[in-house]
Order: sequence, then C-alpha cells, then structure tokens
Amino acid sequence: MTQVHRAAGLALALTSATAAAAHADVTPAEVWESWRAAYAAAGVTVTPGSEQSADGTLTLTDVAFSASAPDTELSGSIPRIVLDDNGDGTVTITMSPDYSLRVQTAPAEGPATDMHLDVATTDMALTASGTPDAITYAYVMPRLTLDIADRAEPGSGMRGTLTIEDGKGTSTLSATDSGHSFAYDLAAARLRTDLTVTPPDQPGGKVDMTLSYADLAAASEGDLGAGLSLNTGTAALPEGATVSGTVRLGAGELRMTVADPENGETRLTSASESGSLDFANEGVMVNYQAASEGVTFALSGDSVPVPEVGGAARRVGFTLRAPMGATPNPRDLELGVELAGLTLSDSLWSMVDPESKLSHEPATLQLDLSGKGRLLRDPSAAPETPGAPPAEIQSLDLNRLMLDLLGARLDGSGSFSFDNSAPGVAPGLPAADGSLDLKLTGAMGLLDTLVQMGFVAQNQAAGARLMLGLFTTPAGEDTVTSKIEVTRDGAISANGQRLK
Repeated sequence: MTQVHRAAGLALALTSATAAAAHADVTPAEVWESWRAAYAAAGVTVTPGSEQSADGTLTLTDVAFSASAPDTELSGSIPRIVLDDNGDGTVTITMSPDYSLRVQTAPAEGPATDMHLDVATTDMALTASGTPDAITYAYVMPRLTLDIADRAEPGSGMRGTLTIEDGKGTSTLSATDSGHSFAYDLAAARLRTDLTVTPPDQPGGKVDMTLSYADLAAASEGDLGAGLSLNTGTAALPEGATVSGTVRLGAGELRMTVADPENGETRLTSASESGSLDFANEGVMVNYQAASEGVTFALSGDSVPVPEVGGAARRVGFTLRAPMGATPNPRDLELGVELAGLTLSDSLWSMVDPESKLSHEPATLQLDLSGKGRLLRDPSAAPETPGAPPAEIQSLDLNRLMLDLLGARLDGSGSFSFDNSAPGVAPGLPAADGSLDLKLTGAMGLLDTLVQMGFVAQNQAAGARLMLGLFTTPAGEDTVTSKIEVTRDGAISANGQRLK
C-alpha cells in the first residue's frame, strides 16, 4: 500500500507540473522556460540534449528528466519535442510518438520494484491557446498505449498494457493568488487494461486479467496552490489544495484467470452496464463515491464444484471519506457500502436448494457509517513506538444497517463515542460509550427452514432460539428487537440486562 501511495503521489505531481508548465505566453520559448520552472518546483530535473530555435519553431532533443521521493527514483526521456508558433497566438506541440519512464522503489519493508513504462501514441495533436493567465490546451488522442513491466526479478512480477482509443478533450490552467488552478475534460471511446502477475514465490502460479470500458468521460477541476512536489513521498494534497471531479463509464467487462499449481485454474468474468466515480479531495482529506449498475458475474474452474457459479446485482456502491495523512485534530469520516438486488444463478440454487424452500428474492446490503477520527502518522511512516496505533476514532455513528437475505431482514442504527486515553472492552480498543438498536424480522422462519433442509441441527437451532430469547424483545410476528449499550467503565448490557 505504501508503494501505491507513493506512485499516486508521483503521478499526481507530474500531472501538476505539466499543467503548471502551461502557465506561459503562447510562444515556443516562453512555453519551454515555463516547463522547466514548473518541473523544478515539483522536484523534477529536466535536461535537454540540445535546443534549436529557427523560424518560430523550437526543437528539443533527448529531453531527460529525473526525480526522487523517499525510497523511490523516477527517470525518463523523450527523444524529441517540437513547439511551433502558429502565428495566431497559439502553439502546436508535437512529441515523439514513443518514449519511456522508469520508477524504482526500495522500501524498508516489502520487495523492491523496477517498473519500466513505455508510452506509445498515434497521431496525437496538442494545441495551446489563450493568455498567459489562462492557457487552454485542446488535444486529440486517436490511440495511446502504456506498457508496464516490473523487471526487479526476471521471470516474475507484473506486466501490463493500458490502451485508450479515440480520446479527446481540453485542459485549462489559470493563475491564482496562491499559485494556479486547473480544469480538464476527457472523452474516450474505449479504455482497456491487460495485466499479468507472476508471483516470485509460487512457481507455476500466474494471474491474467483484462478490464475494458466503453464511453469514458472524465472531468476534474482544482486549486493546487504552489503545486505538488515529488519529494514528499505522500499521496495527500498540500494543505489548502483541492481537487474534485467525476468519471463516467459505459459498458464494462472483466476477465480474470488464476493459475494455481495445487488447485488448478479458476476463471472469473464480470460485466456492468455503467459505472461512475465522484471525488472531492482537500488537503489530506479524500472523498470518493463509486458505483456500478447492472452487474453480472460468473465463476468457474477446477476447484468450483459446479460448471459455473453466477449471479447479478442491480447496483454495487462504495463511499469513503477519510484523511490520508496525519492531522492534529479529528476529521470527518464516512464509509458506505451498497449491494442492491443480488441474485444467484439457477445452477447454484439447484445445488444448495433443489426444492426451492428458501427465499430466492434478491438480497440487499446497505451500510452507512460516519464519525470523527484522525491519523496519528502518515500511512508510509513507521511508528515511533512499536505497536503504537496508527489512528484514533473519537466517535462512530451507524446511520443505517440493512441486510435483507433469504427471507430475513436485519436493521440497525447506533452511536458511540470513544476515550482513546482509556482501555476498552477488548485489548487494543479504546473505552466506548453508546448504544446500538437492532431489529430482526423473519429469523425464526429462516431457522425452521434451515432445520428442515438439514443445514442446521435441532440442538443448534434450540440454542439459537434461546440466545435470541435472552437478548431480544418480541415486537410482532417473527420480529424481535434489541438495544445493546456500552459504557466507559466497560459494562455491556442488552435490553437493560447486564452482560458484562
């Protein structure tokens, strides 16, 4: 995870530096000088092999760049960059269709990586226009391919290809009192990723994956202040910086094959009608909302007991709001999970419930959590004291819990506050104070059906009924409720009955 954070920081900082490079008058020489200054501010050293200017054209050859972050080194080169003055206040920028990057990591914990990235473009066109305080780039990208290979250990590691087809869009950078702000939009007909992972410690093991989407549309805007530096080694934005945006996806498809020398081959396929991502990040805070609609999936392989296990879901959603870096004060926390309209294939039902005694109605899970908390250190930093907790939670609210499954339904809500200076009911947990309200419907009917089917023994069912009777209160036909309360002194009670 640390390497992922650092790679994200490198990528975002390079994007920032490239955008900042646009803050120039629309003449080739001024564009190039602004690039150098912007990359320098981001901690990137840029050195051309040669510069030639003639007849309104600036030609750069063998442009090398390098940067360092904690445990990470980045280097690369572009054979040729040509900036043409169009004579109308615009500049056309043409780069070599192929160039390469290299990212090497040597973390204190975990394996080292040596990622080689080869970029290939076809007929890419980029034009800058506007004023020095608000430069707009218009680009056309018929095809872009990024080949990735981890060459740290020959014969193992990760190899992949990212392909974007029929892409086009615009980006604008504007000067602000604190630095600069940006906005961009991108549309592409197709996006595809092919990935192969070969574990170094598992001879014969391999994972192959292909992920593709149609009709990609993305837009983002933000205020980056003075810019991002690669030298911080963190994925968090600088204090005061903001970035927000949306991603919309058309039909998607995932195909994955896992080869295991002991268990054989396992195959997973999945598809979705559409997908979305909304994000709004400010400083150390990240805020993501992702969803897929019309999801289907199928699992097969040597270790699967039936020819194929499949299913579908009307909607799959995820929400996260949390700090990505250490903060002196508690920040807002949010976590949401939604799995709506889950159904299973007839082949699976015929194996577990051939007489259709169970409810086959679509299942739904909804979870909505919020609260206050803070990270005590950056995710990439080692603890000063071994075993020290990485975070503190001051409060946690269960706004909604709903699980509707096999004809039974569980609903819940609650609220807790925490004292991180005092021990809680279990080792490693802080003292808590609060309550949880639960409502369970249809559980007795489901339990009776499971006994009839032979999945649950009579004595086990009797024990379950006894436990429900002790810790719940009847609230209607096959409906019970329970109120769980916790106090700072470690006491736990259910419906007023002391449990601990």
